[in-house]
Amino acid sequence: MNQNWLIISYEPLASSLERYLHTCYSKPIEKLILPRRFFDEDIYYDVSDYNNYYEAISQKLCSYRSSELRHLVVLMTKWVDGIGNSSLWNPLHRHAEERKRVHPQEILLSWLVLSFPEVRWIFFNGSPQKNPSVHENPFYGFHYFSNDVKLNSTQRYAGYIPLFDPCGLRNRLRKILQEKTDDEGNLILKGLPVRLLKAAAIDEEPVYAYMNAYIAYRFGYLAWALIDWEMTEKVFGNNGSGADLVFEDLYLNFHDRPANFREEERFKECLKGDFEDRGEQHISHLKFRDCLLPGLKDVKERILVTVGHRKWCPDKERWVKNKVYLATLLTTRVKTLYKPFTGIFDLWKKAGKWKHFRREPRYADKFTWPPTGTGPMLASGGHSAPGQLLVLAHRLLDRAQNILKQAETVPEAIHAALLALEAKELLVNKTPTTAL
Repeated sequence: MNQNWLIISYEPLASSLERYLHTCYSKPIEKLILPRRFFDEDIYYDVSDYNNYYEAISQKLCSYRSSELRHLVVLMTKWVDGIGNSSLWNPLHRHAEERKRVHPQEILLSWLVLSFPEVRWIFFNGSPQKNPSVHENPFYGFHYFSNDVKLNSTQRYAGYIPLFDPCGLRNRLRKILQEKTDDEGNLILKGLPVRLLKAAAIDEEPVYAYMNAYIAYRFGYLAWALIDWEMTEKVFGNNGSGADLVFEDLYLNFHDRPANFREEERFKECLKGDFEDRGEQHISHLKFRDCLLPGLKDVKERILVTVGHRKWCPDKERWVKNKVYLATLLTTRVKTLYKPFTGIFDLWKKAGKWKHFRREPRYADKFTWPPTGTGPMLASGGHSAPGQLLVLAHRLLDRAQNILKQAETVPEAIHAALLALEAKELLVNKTPTTAL
């Protein structure tokens, strides 16, 4: 997948990184220069300084087309630690001016992460960790560069799609916002939804991967959109994080799958018994697929999606074998659906994720939407959302409208829908005119 790069740094570091990445990718690398003092580890600034930086960076990002943004890697050369640390990463952190208190740079980073969810944000992190799994720390390899990681290692995961927050980066910021209180100790954003479960949409066709991942996100899951073998193995291979719910194309044919599984030492155990014959070594065989990707066997709900290849041989023979294998998965709920679908509710209903008596969707466990309460009356503005969240929400909505006006593909339409959904959830039904 073709990645675009933007470096946000100071000189001369920005130019050095530009030259280095250009040699890695053989394509132009863009850069945006901020004052050197912003990157000082121990120097904090008044929060008003960050408004100017936020606008400058936002204008730069908005100059990209939507398709470019979905493949954009932004390298911010700010050393960070502990994403989710409420004392640093609070988007609403603001001291009264007369107190002359300083503010951490992570405040600005939190605004950017929430405003541009499709961007792959990468920060420097000083904690070395060799070959970490997604399960141990999902940010390594996707959103962190530590002392022992080379910059060109991101080329390995060019298929990573952050739009549906699979690593939970935005989710951690929401947890901080959930705990924010006013001067009287009342929760400011009571009802702000956070996602605790994970889903994955596995399909080599981006149209279906984006659509199914969006549906899962819409109904309360953090979601991987997996459109290549490399990322699918990263998530469901040994030491992967796995998922609770999977929408899975039955007849997968990834462009980057191993040409010969026998040449891969890590798959040696999978090439025995039924799959010694190379003709049977196809990832459309679910038993073989689950051996290559052991994390799939632990999924609680597997929704197999197909266009109905089972009508033709050899796919018909594979389907018979797949049905026999699926019957052995006693702890997994399996359902088979046929493409195409008429919309998100049609797919969710057919997947068995619908409360028919109440005529409403079944959300992920512990995900509540719409909120049952919007919190106390705020002295600063009645039932309105905090001012900074309104700024972020308006940015999201403006961008959603612009993308939708020019949308010509399903991923573009999904992109716009996700931005609007993010804005709506961040406002928690406060400021009704904007939330609607």
